[in-house]
Amino acid sequence: MTKRTSLFVKALMLLVLALLIATGCEDEKSAVSPEETYDGDGFPVAIITATPDGDDSSDIVAAFRAASETTGDDIPKELIPEVYDVLYTQNNPDAARSFLNSMRDEDNRPMVVVGPTTDEELVRCLDYCDDDPLLFLSPNGVSIDHELEDEYVLSFGVDLQHIVNAYISQTLVDRSILEYGCQIVLLVPEAYEEKDRLASIFSGYSNSLGSWYIENSTLFTYSPESIDIVLNQIRDQFPLDMMDPDYLYVYFTGTSDNAEELRKTLEWAANTSEKIRCMASPEFARNEALLSDAAFVRVAEARIFFCLQPSVNMYGGTGEYYNRLEARLHRSADFKAHISHDIHRLLADAVQSITPAESRAGTIERLRNRIIELGVNREGISGPLEFDVHGERYNFSFDVLRIHNGQWKTDGTMTGHNLRK
Repeated sequence: MTKRTSLFVKALMLLVLALLIATGCEDEKSAVSPEETYDGDGFPVAIITATPDGDDSSDIVAAFRAASETTGDDIPKELIPEVYDVLYTQNNPDAARSFLNSMRDEDNRPMVVVGPTTDEELVRCLDYCDDDPLLFLSPNGVSIDHELEDEYVLSFGVDLQHIVNAYISQTLVDRSILEYGCQIVLLVPEAYEEKDRLASIFSGYSNSLGSWYIENSTLFTYSPESIDIVLNQIRDQFPLDMMDPDYLYVYFTGTSDNAEELRKTLEWAANTSEKIRCMASPEFARNEALLSDAAFVRVAEARIFFCLQPSVNMYGGTGEYYNRLEARLHRSADFKAHISHDIHRLLADAVQSITPAESRAGTIERLRNRIIELGVNREGISGPLEFDVHGERYNFSFDVLRIHNGQWKTDGTMTGHNLRK
């Protein structure tokens, strides 16, 4: 091969590679900094989220854009929130800080960020706000303790407080618990990052409700290899024929990868005592893989077993919006897509209160306060949009899911409150 031919082949390979990269990033924005100067007509908003391959990240972006495209004519075009740029952090908190730094000198840089989706990223972003204030509208429940949290953050997402409160409330529907009380076992994966916070929240209910209803809660960790050993340890530690109260509720959490461990837990409960009830965390809601296991279905239908999932209020959006969202995703939307829609709608209404001559910090404070005001007595797709004094959602509605005739069925709803002090 001649030198000229070799150079031509290399150039051709580079061209093909560039085309592949451009094709793969067609609808995505930058990884660390804004790709280009925003030239839209609306109110610019940045989005910081995790990897686009990670569950709900692309849902957040798609829903916000669909909401922008379907905003009513009653809002001037220049006040409609639009995506300025998107950062996919790849779970790197420092990338979020770098992204904000890269926008610092832009004349029309956003004052509002939808995101981030992890607490670690939010901490880094709030550190940046010491010099350049921003308003963060997070699709996640926030569980950080930062001096600027109450000033620059509104948490639109479901927090562990909402989830635990809803599960506790559902256990108290059980007449046996109201009459005899129970103890709670928390069965969590060894690598579960929020195990300590989960245990603390459940323990708080043991103290506030009194030992008559819930005597205490005990944490056990498991792995796929140790689940059988751990279940035997629970049986030995809680001899139900000698206990008072003599009912046991097992709260099982994990990911969809832990479906086999959940199946073993239900079978263990069925073989151990009729006084053991099981509840699975929202990660297992409507898990179709579980339904393919006939033994699991048989045990789940025969026992007190339930799972909770955040309720969706379809009346909170328009038909045009749902059509646009489906066209972007080509599948069912994640719950955080509905939260992203609700963020857009409240922000679009709040932006109209901006005073042009006001300082950046003053505008951000006005927007935050106005969003809180607008959320009172307002329902979105994700439910009631009212906030507490910390800028967190007061409550969410959850569907109570059980397995009936081999299928997941909704068996009522339960409200989960945020009881953070």
